[in-house]
Amino acid sequence: MYFAKLIIGQSYTVIGEQQKRFIVGEEQPIDKALFDYLKDNPQFEVREEKRTRKEKSED
Repeated sequence: MYFAKLIIGQSYTVIGEQQKRFIVGEEQPIDKALFDYLKDNPQFEVREEKRTRKEKSED
């Protein structure tokens, strides 16, 4: 699972396959494509949360 948080600015809207509006300080789940798009943007903190084997087997 991937997450992004706007850390610089007040709001930021991404328009594409999925439209997402980010508000400063609010972390939101995102997909891999949006993660790849935002990871080099200095206005964002992005992170990947790795799932454990137990979590994967419960799906």
